[in-house]
Amino acid sequence: ETLRSTVEVEVSVGEKQAVSSPETNCGTKIKSSVKSTMNIDVPQFIPSNPNTISAVVSQGTSGPTQTHSSRPTFDFGQSNQQRGQRMLYGSSSLRSSVGVSTHIVETAHGTCEYASLSELSKTLAGSSMLQTKLLEGNAEVMKMVYKMVMAKPVDYANNPMATYLVQKLIACLQKEELVAFAKAVGSHFLEISTNKNGTHVVQELLKQDDPDVSLILIRSLAHVKNLPQFLSTVNGSHVAQACLCPVMEKEVVTFIVAGILPDLIELSNGVNSTFFIQKLINFMRAQGFTDVNLLVKGVLNNITHLAFNNNGTRIVQLAISKTSDKLLKRGVQWMTENFRLIYKNREAVFASLVIIEQMIARQSSEEWCTMLLQFVQTIIRETDEQIPLFICAAKDLNGYKICNILLKTIKGRVREDFIALISQYFSVLENCVAGINVIKVSKNAATPISSP
Repeated sequence: ETLRSTVEVEVSVGEKQAVSSPETNCGTKIKSSVKSTMNIDVPQFIPSNPNTISAVVSQGTSGPTQTHSSRPTFDFGQSNQQRGQRMLYGSSSLRSSVGVSTHIVETAHGTCEYASLSELSKTLAGSSMLQTKLLEGNAEVMKMVYKMVMAKPVDYANNPMATYLVQKLIACLQKEELVAFAKAVGSHFLEISTNKNGTHVVQELLKQDDPDVSLILIRSLAHVKNLPQFLSTVNGSHVAQACLCPVMEKEVVTFIVAGILPDLIELSNGVNSTFFIQKLINFMRAQGFTDVNLLVKGVLNNITHLAFNNNGTRIVQLAISKTSDKLLKRGVQWMTENFRLIYKNREAVFASLVIIEQMIARQSSEEWCTMLLQFVQTIIRETDEQIPLFICAAKDLNGYKICNILLKTIKGRVREDFIALISQYFSVLENCVAGINVIKVSKNAATPISSP
């Protein structure tokens, strides 16, 4: 939009003559043939409710002014000192204009007036100014902002500009006010948590290290009706991860586990939800929640659907890293039966490496030594396109990692079988990067496990 105003023009003979705006007398001419029109482009300052705002546009300090009841105020004639004084928020910055109180904010383009604190908080300049006042410890501003936010928590928490003000406000609140605000947010937990702006408000509340505040929000998480859908959103996943803190009650953990087990595959493979599952497993182990065994069991029961996925494989590795012998045996069985598919897949290879490492860690048990040697004999004996699976893996840029860890671990007669195979297919291996690496490793001494 363009504002046009009446200004005064200084002519050469020292006379002052008014120049009418084009709207009233477009044909008017003056002695010096000078016509002055001031165009001001101000779309960024037009408020949502312009009828409650007054505006004054002036040129210099000597000319007359024209008032428009539907435009914001710009005063280009003020000194820097005057502008600085008007920017101070307080009784001096409130004045009557068209019968309402206005809030004045100084910007790089001039002075703007806003009809309400709510409107002010939803602008970049206004939100920044109010945040500064909160950081300065202005108790009056803090009370006004707190009252405003408590009236409509969703409106301000989810607003792109006001959300930063709300986050600053949280750090200024006393215990009772903080708890009251947490309850207000908890009443709209789903709407605020899944919003790209509101999610930061919820996370900021959980960072306050206040058990009462944390419990309010954690219990709100337990009341989410469609938990899998909530965890599948990037903002919901972040909030749920922030809720995993020591004050979480066992009942809430049980609710979460029961809610995710039916959709464990989708959540483990999900772009956003996988991070919550990973953190949940670690959290439950650290806190000693036995329900973690249900999750681990569910992961290993669905290992085929998870291990080949770039997100699911992380869940598999995490589940296997600290699991019981009984559940680990399921992983060994899966690896042995599906090796011809595993060695070609990067994610499945990573899961298999963790299984092998856990078997090696249990080498003091004769049972686990036997299981590992049986796996080795299987990949030596079975073939893929008439080539032993061990050689197939050795040629693959992913599978060679499994061959290397076995060569470094196994010794005795089985190791001799490895060496014999490598010698037999030496010409094949030396023509690929992965094969050369396996040949080098095979020349090094092996350690701990011996074959009979």
